[in-house]
Amino acid sequence: MLAYAFAVSMVAWMIVVWPAGWLADRWGRKPLLIAGWTIMTVRLALVSVVGSPSMAVANQALDGLGNGLFAVLAAAWVTDRLADPHDRARRR
Repeated sequence: MLAYAFAVSMVAWMIVVWPAGWLADRWGRKPLLIAGWTIMTVRLALVSVVGSPSMAVANQALDGLGNGLFAVLAAAWVTDRLADPHDRARRR
C-alpha cells in the first residue's frame, strides 16, 4: 500500500499545481496559503485516526493537495517579496 499512497499523493499534487497559480492570481496568495496549511493540519490530525491502509492512502490525497498548494503559493509569495518594488507592471 505504500506505493499506492505515494502515487496518490503525487497525482493529487500534480492535479492541484496547475490551477494553483491561476487561483492565486484570482483570489490572492495569502488565502490559498492558509488553505494549504489548513489542509495539511487536517491531514496530520487524520493520521491519528487512520484505521486501515485504504484510509491511509486516502489521507495521502490530502497530503498531495496541501503540499501542492503550498509549493506553488510559497514560491509565488517569495517571488512577490523579492520583486523590484518599482516594477509596477508585474504587481497587481
